[in-house]
Amino acid sequence: MEDALFKWGWDANELRLLYVAKIAVVASLLWWFRKSYHELQWPVEVDWRTWIAAIVAGVVVFIAWINLYSKLDGDG
Repeated sequence: MEDALFKWGWDANELRLLYVAKIAVVASLLWWFRKSYHELQWPVEVDWRTWIAAIVAGVVVFIAWINLYSKLDGDG
């Protein structure tokens, strides 16, 4: 869709607004159907150790992803 709009003369800044609109639509649909998504419900029975482990795992994966990308890009 973005390629077609670009061919029709839309500016790059206007296409950025389209990205914001897509995020708003997806967020609105997730909010509207939130009771249908059981896997997105807040886990009540999870203790703090599980939260810490999940956050640490997320940070480690993020750092590994950034380092891998920089090595593939030739920066490191």
